[in-house]
Amino acid sequence: MDQSDLREEASQDSLVRADQNSAAPRRICHDVTINLVGGREILINPAKRHQITDSMDLVGLAQQLQTADNFTKANTTNKLIVIVDQIRYLQEQAKKILEEANRAQQLHHVACNFKKIPGNIYYLYEKIPSQERLFSMLSPSDWGRSCPYSFLGAFKLQYDMSWTPFEKIQEKEEDLQLINRIIQGAQDSSKMQDPFAFRITDVSHQTDHSAAH
Repeated sequence: MDQSDLREEASQDSLVRADQNSAAPRRICHDVTINLVGGREILINPAKRHQITDSMDLVGLAQQLQTADNFTKANTTNKLIVIVDQIRYLQEQAKKILEEANRAQQLHHVACNFKKIPGNIYYLYEKIPSQERLFSMLSPSDWGRSCPYSFLGAFKLQYDMSWTPFEKIQEKEEDLQLINRIIQGAQDSSKMQDPFAFRITDVSHQTDHSAAH
């Protein structure tokens, strides 16, 4: 192999290495501002190595600051996502409350010839063809085929003067029972400094009685 062949092979190898280097992905790092003691500020690019004679590795410090900034932004974004989800949930709850208030107001103004008592279920009808709505204490089964009205639904008047649709009465009562248990448990725990004290006392009394016998 002559010298011209060697030079041609070397040039081809250099071109291959250049292509490989150009194809390799490069990480883009921006300059990071480092505040030094004494009020000095310097710009360091974490991707570059600098010839610094100081014992402190400023490039490593710049990389650490950049990583910390990235984590801070990510944590902030995650927390804001949680808040956005909570806002959406609160908006849905507010919409639900307004719809229930509007329905309750309409039901309170429905015509009826009796005094409505909380805790009872009332049946909503509509006259045909006037479309006038009215409350009755008689269910469709009580009327039978002789019912002169169109049945719209049944509602229970709660003690807070709100209305619960018939199909949601059981769910509402279960929620109220759960709330009452929570309130009762909070009241019982507030009366007792140590919730386990009565158990220890009961065990000690039982031991004394068994020893006496």
